[in-house]
Amino acid sequence: MQFVAQGDVAADLEALGGGSLSGEDAIADGIVVLAEMDAGTMVEIDRDGPDGGSGLQPLLMVENVTPEELENPENFIF
Repeated sequence: MQFVAQGDVAADLEALGGGSLSGEDAIADGIVVLAEMDAGTMVEIDRDGPDGGSGLQPLLMVENVTPEELENPENFIF
C-alpha cells in the first residue's frame, strides 16, 4: 500500500484494539507519535495516551516522508 502525505494516512483506534481520543488532535494529545527514521517516518500509537500503561505500538512505516509532512492532525481519522 502506498501512502501520500497530506492525503492518505488514517488510523482507527477501535479497529486496533480499543482506545480513546478525548481531544481533537491525536498528535498533540500523545496518542499518535511520529518518529523520524532513516527511511522515513514510523507512525506509532498509544491507545490510552501518554498517561496510560499500554505504551507506544508501531502502526506503520511511511517511507520517504518526514514527520513534519505528516504532523497535520487532519492526516489522521479517528
